[in-house]
Amino acid sequence: MQRPRGIDRQTLIRFREDVRSGAFGGVYFAHRNPATGDIQGFEQRWEKNGEKNKARFAKGGRKTVSVLGDPSTATRMVVFEGGLDALALAEIEGRGDTIYVSTGGGFGPLSEAALREHGRGKTVSSAFDNDAAGGLLDDKLRAIWPAAERLAPPSRIEGAMGVCKDWLDVLVTLKSIGIDPQRMETGIDVPSEREIEPDPVDEDPADQPFPSADDGPSFW
Repeated sequence: MQRPRGIDRQTLIRFREDVRSGAFGGVYFAHRNPATGDIQGFEQRWEKNGEKNKARFAKGGRKTVSVLGDPSTATRMVVFEGGLDALALAEIEGRGDTIYVSTGGGFGPLSEAALREHGRGKTVSSAFDNDAAGGLLDDKLRAIWPAAERLAPPSRIEGAMGVCKDWLDVLVTLKSIGIDPQRMETGIDVPSEREIEPDPVDEDPADQPFPSADDGPSFW
């Protein structure tokens, strides 16, 4: 049986200014200049049959972060390594006071500067994967925001088979056993980390421009 993506259409519509669907089932997440709001690149991710691609970034773009939500009104920032996980936790929590921020894998100086800018005046949480690579990214985020709290996805969901590595796994698992995601308490620490090699960033470009809202894309 094909594994469902898990993200509701309403979640995609909620963040339609920064999320587009594209070729081969890919999903594109805008990376904006934090000072001007202009799109200067995009992250491309896909998930199908339980498999995910490596982070890909637009050729010629400048990688900062993808931000889902309104930074001007949010009081909380949650940081992920991929946009699909940001969408998943946004759907699970259903909060309007939070920006869900994806670094698109590892992050360099431009991403660090964007995280500093968007985190000012907000509580900061780290929602990276519950593996060794996620732990390293958590350490890197804490170097920027020392008070950041760890919001790791639970490795197991009661009543479900299998192990969850990230927040998309959690959302799909909850739906597969008929649990309303918004009834789940998200502040759960993972009891142990599985030693999984870090997922390297794939530098191959996603050569399409970020689709315009006027193009009327299908959201999934």
